[in-house]
Amino acid sequence: MTDSPSLAKQAEFPEGLEFLKLAESVAATCGDHTDQRLPEMGKSCPECLHNLGTMLSILYRLGSCHGRCRGGDHLIEYILGRTCSTALSALSLLRQGYYDEALSLARSIGETANLLTSFVKLPGRLEEWKHADARTRLREFSPVKVRLTLEEAKVPLPVDEERYRRLSSTATHVSPSIQPQLHNIVGIPTLGAMFQEIGAMVSLNETAWATGWAGVAGARLMELPAEEYSRLKGVAIDLLTSVGGLTILKSEEIRREYQQNLAASLEGTDEA
Repeated sequence: MTDSPSLAKQAEFPEGLEFLKLAESVAATCGDHTDQRLPEMGKSCPECLHNLGTMLSILYRLGSCHGRCRGGDHLIEYILGRTCSTALSALSLLRQGYYDEALSLARSIGETANLLTSFVKLPGRLEEWKHADARTRLREFSPVKVRLTLEEAKVPLPVDEERYRRLSSTATHVSPSIQPQLHNIVGIPTLGAMFQEIGAMVSLNETAWATGWAGVAGARLMELPAEEYSRLKGVAIDLLTSVGGLTILKSEEIRREYQQNLAASLEGTDEA
């Protein structure tokens, strides 16, 4: 008995360590291509990437007590350190074409940004959070509860309901309509490690937006010297203002507009 052609063809596809090596190689190629393309993608994209790098450098130093340690429980330092490592991970995934996963991490940073903002704007919330048991924290400080609390206090949210919902439905929650890595104008899902301009810009902008807000709120809670805080706040403003217009709030509309323009161009070709 011989193997069927379909089984023989499947056997040629690498498995085990060979598959992992292949996936890593393809992702590395995508990373190299991304590094070439990002600096060429308009004006806001290179500026945003530069400003994000500066903000992450500052957060890295704050999170590791580089140069100076303020003592205490280091809780805010730990949160900023985690924000930094999460953002760096999102950028690594972005480079490799894993945009859904990068956006999922951007959502996580956004949750942190909202939480830190609530600590800054609502006195007493930080101490409540620190001393609450696990059940109380889940009930009173969940991402939804934090958002509702900020809305009730009329505090502007770094990540509002619409942004959070888009990030969740696109990159986090599994639903019957799931289409992985769908960040292209032709509407083709992929398995990652393939450069997509829309995905790269959306992932960068969302990571930068959430990181900027988390950084400035965390620095405020650390009660840095005035000069240090002023510098970080300036970096945050530069970062947030360099975020481009292609965000998770606009990606679907922009892809639809591109598709319509493409369809119209093809119709014109048929008529000719």
